Amino acid sequence: TWHGFRYVEVRGLSGEPPKDFLEAKVVHAAVRPTGTFSCSSDLLNQLHEVYGWTQLTNLHGGVPSDCPHRERLGYTGDGHVTAEAAMYCFDLAQFYTKWLDDISDAQNQETGFVPHTTPFAGGGGGPGWGCACVIIPWQMYRFYGDRRILANHYGMMSQWMQYLTSRADVDCIITREEPGSWCLGDWCTPGQVEVPKEFVNTYFFGLVTKIMASIASVLGRSDDAMGYRALLERIRKGMTKRYFNADKKNYANGVQGTEAFALAIKAVPPSEEKAVLDYLKQHVAVTNSGHVDTGIFGTPVLIDTLTKYGCADLALTALTKQDYPSFGYMLKHGATTLWETWEGRGSHNHPMYGSVIAWLYRAVAGISMEEPGFAEIKIAPLVFRDLNWAKATVDTVRGPIRAAWERQGSSFALQVCIPANTTARIVIPTMKPATIAESGKVLWHSGATRAYPAGVRGCEEVEDGVAVTVGSGSYSFAASCTTLA
Repeated sequence: TWHGFRYVEVRGLSGEPPKDFLEAKVVHAAVRPTGTFSCSSDLLNQLHEVYGWTQLTNLHGGVPSDCPHRERLGYTGDGHVTAEAAMYCFDLAQFYTKWLDDISDAQNQETGFVPHTTPFAGGGGGPGWGCACVIIPWQMYRFYGDRRILANHYGMMSQWMQYLTSRADVDCIITREEPGSWCLGDWCTPGQVEVPKEFVNTYFFGLVTKIMASIASVLGRSDDAMGYRALLERIRKGMTKRYFNADKKNYANGVQGTEAFALAIKAVPPSEEKAVLDYLKQHVAVTNSGHVDTGIFGTPVLIDTLTKYGCADLALTALTKQDYPSFGYMLKHGATTLWETWEGRGSHNHPMYGSVIAWLYRAVAGISMEEPGFAEIKIAPLVFRDLNWAKATVDTVRGPIRAAWERQGSSFALQVCIPANTTARIVIPTMKPATIAESGKVLWHSGATRAYPAGVRGCEEVEDGVAVTVGSGSYSFAASCTTLA
């Protein structure tokens, strides 16, 4: 057998044992590392390293466990919330293919219910856990570009959607799950979970409905896609009808990321979007002094939502705080693997908060896919006041992608490597006027395009800078007048 541990105590010896008295071996699934990341923040570098070690020590027997020492169970919620981060860091195509078969086997064939752990071994959760049966296939398709994972499990996903629908009330709010079961909502928030569990349940109902509309479209099931889009609109309206406070411009009780959940699935009416975002920013920056107050699901939703709506600097502040509750607090108190709770109660080896590592690749290094399997790539690093440089590599199914940027004052340098048979859209963050050169040759100056160097296919001004379209190859960009996130 195997066990996760940090210290070993030996009793009953008559004297001090020799140094080779005990031998410890590192064991885990044979998954190949695919991602590297580093930047000018020692805290973020340490967070990336600690997450990698945490995730790796929880990959055993084709099951991503919640911890390697206490429960050692394949919690579906923990598994899907870290899936994107895990796929940036490791090659998990075969690993997740096997685990999805486990999830399919564990599904109740009569009701469509997906249990909270698979292979099933008990444990609590709620609808946010079973949604792994939709989220992980979609993430795998996005990363690896293989439609078969969607086609093979479309029946499982459809049954799960039928199950969720059967648990929703007239406003599409999911108030219950299995008889005798219990919903955890946004688990492991700082202190007590205050965000209504039904609210989190319904967010996941909306999220997987949105994903299912995309999956149905990919598979050519246009009628299903249309049905899921209509259902999504009902869920959005139901969430706002039940939980939006028009006077306070917030949702539910206005804590622990409620506004981020609503914004993430576009439940907020367009006329209220700015006011809700302003409330969210105020709540994070002022009420919580720049800290998160979210749990395992709300934390990545909060970070991504702030970034999407132009508040990436606030997201970085929350990720780099040093006092409780924060990742810095964990690391300052000796964490070598991620804790289960912000306080340090319970397990000291739980990967679930490592979901934010995907943000380091997407936002800080700027590497994301525009088309499944990285057939089209986007390189769009955000340049922060508190970061001077960042670099990352991702080994994809099409080959390695590399991006490295450095800022000195208003000058910005970006080196990228794009694999064969792909195109990339590279967004260089600049203000007007700006000059952009590639390998020393000016291709953009004050809004005017110059001659394109080899490999460059197009250049256009966009909201957050200048977008350069390139084919495969290595490129070295230099720009003036950098805009900060």
